[in-house]
Amino acid sequence: MQQLLCHQEHAGEDRGPGSGHVGQAGRPEARVTGIKALYESELVDARRVLDETIRERAKFQIEIGKLQAELDELSKRSCMWVHTSMVCSLTKSL
Repeated sequence: MQQLLCHQEHAGEDRGPGSGHVGQAGRPEARVTGIKALYESELVDARRVLDETIRERAKFQIEIGKLQAELDELSKRSCMWVHTSMVCSLTKSL
């Protein structure tokens, strides 16, 4: 396999345009370089999406914290209201 690749590389150097040879784009190094560029581009996109997701998650965690605090406060008020109502009912009945 290595000999075949080596032969193809040298054959590409000896032939000019119009000879029917695929040229530089057909060389294994060119294909590897192209695949590497595509991979790196996808990797950059994946990192960007990951960064956006991390920022959104942080915003949601802050919002959850605020909503939890609000729920706790409303629960306390509700308990106080129920307790006060029960005390008022008991004192009226006495």
